[in-house]
Amino acid sequence: MPETLRKTFAKWHHWIGVFCASLLAIFCLTGGLCTIGPAFDHWVSPLPPSISKVFHTPSAESVAVATEYMEQTRGEAPAFLRLPTPQDPVFRLIRYDGNAFQTILSLHPETGLPFKDKPSLETGFFIALHSTLYLNRKVIDFIGLFVSLAGLGAVISGILIHWKRLKSDFQLLRLFSPTPRRALDFHLFCTLIALPFLLTALVTGVWIESQHLVEDFSPRPVISVTETESQKNLPAHLPPEAYKELYQAGAHYWGKDNQGFFLIAPHQALLVPSDGKSISLTRPHLALTQIGVKSWNIAPSTDKNISLTAFVKGLHLMRWATGEMRWVVSLSAVLLWAALGAGSFLLLMKQRSALNRRNACPSRSDKIAFSFAESFALSAFGLLPLTLLGLLWLEWLSPKIPLSLSIHAPQGRVDAFFCVWIGLSLIGLAFSLFRWVGSFPFADKALRLLWKITLKGSVFFALALPFITLLGREWRHLPLLPNTASLLLEGHFVLFGLILFMCIRKNT
Repeated sequence: MPETLRKTFAKWHHWIGVFCASLLAIFCLTGGLCTIGPAFDHWVSPLPPSISKVFHTPSAESVAVATEYMEQTRGEAPAFLRLPTPQDPVFRLIRYDGNAFQTILSLHPETGLPFKDKPSLETGFFIALHSTLYLNRKVIDFIGLFVSLAGLGAVISGILIHWKRLKSDFQLLRLFSPTPRRALDFHLFCTLIALPFLLTALVTGVWIESQHLVEDFSPRPVISVTETESQKNLPAHLPPEAYKELYQAGAHYWGKDNQGFFLIAPHQALLVPSDGKSISLTRPHLALTQIGVKSWNIAPSTDKNISLTAFVKGLHLMRWATGEMRWVVSLSAVLLWAALGAGSFLLLMKQRSALNRRNACPSRSDKIAFSFAESFALSAFGLLPLTLLGLLWLEWLSPKIPLSLSIHAPQGRVDAFFCVWIGLSLIGLAFSLFRWVGSFPFADKALRLLWKITLKGSVFFALALPFITLLGREWRHLPLLPNTASLLLEGHFVLFGLILFMCIRKNT
């Protein structure tokens, strides 16, 4: 490769990569938690000892009782009743409030009746943070398309840069060497492991976000009054017998253990199977329509053609990863976050040393670009894990928090998370910009102190979280020994803390 072309690729990989990596790190952490949603829900809101941990297929009678509670929450917003699975052996009644999916009731798998459960911040928060960042739909579509395209460019340019030296770099792999070499080795090693998942997410992300933008800016078809009236084919209240018939039909089509969830909306009632039951990675379903006073028509989805967009979306949502494979996807997300962080730290170290040379005369644009890159990296690789881990600590300590505090409610914890994360990110950006102003000599020390607090605080929270979990089981009246899924999830926290510790060793 010509040297000039290699330098062009290197500049693209460095500067586009560092801004893209900061946003991609958010999607990695939240997406990794989304793939192991049931295990995370059990960790946040453990099941009481009265519920058997052994999975039993729910009876049609318990399904009929549980659907009564779904009917009570029926409105303009869709409601979901997630059926018991081996990973999550209880009914979960979920509502979508426009931003996040929130579990409003947990129901007993044998009776269909609700059991006492505290309001908790479950996987729905991370699904919303991953898919929308709590922003406007069109804004997040632009951001997602930029991140996907820039990420693809950074990956391809990185492969072209390191292709000839890849073998020698891995032969000299030293994860405990001095800081610049350690950061490069972490970047190469973790990226190579997570590269298949990264390419899958980026390529499918480009397709999905481009389709969303086309839908957003294309003219919407005018719906006639007759079409609108034809959709209103559901009564105000569906009896339990209708859901019972729908559940039995689903058991006939997919098997009793492969049921996914009920979806009830103003114009439709559907039963959807669990993930991985369709080779096209789409969502087949059974639709319920009323044809008489007490007679129902249950029909499968009529679209026989495999939609390319639906297939790509199923690929992006990892519907092919079931069971233990979801833990592999989650682990690769942690490693990818480490790779992005190591690459960003390496660029910032090199750029800082270049700006601080005695004979260097950096321009104002170079200083501003470095300040924004540093603040983005601080937000994604320092403050985001610190606030997320603090949120998880708050979840486990919430039984000891007085009920009068608004932070006890899930929405209060979401507001606290965004206030702390965005507030500290803006403070870091201000310190980084003030560093270049002569009248604020304290800014550089303050920024270094903020880096130390966030990184070392994240290490402490990640490594201590399994211990507080084990101690907290006592006041939750749970068995002292957690289940395998909880141990695997806490192992992720330990690995996350060790990676952070190795990245900051001898550097802060």
